[in-house]
Amino acid sequence: MAVVYRAHDLMLERTVAIKILREDFSQDEAFSGTLQTRSQSCSQPCHTPNIVTVHDFGLDAGRLFIVMGIRSRY
Repeated sequence: MAVVYRAHDLMLERTVAIKILREDFSQDEAFSGTLQTRSQSCSQPCHTPNIVTVHDFGLDAGRLFIVMGIRSRY
């Protein structure tokens, strides 16, 4: 479904995960609409375990991407 990369946000000095969806999923309007709705609901800071915070969502070169926060367990 996607490839996930660990990256470093240079502007805010934090580690993030970047999920880049496969092209076929990115071009499916129903799927991308659902993904956008879920991303918006996760964009608010949340301290609940196992819930990610979405920092960015968009389309680049025909592929959807999501930038999510990574929480340390310690």
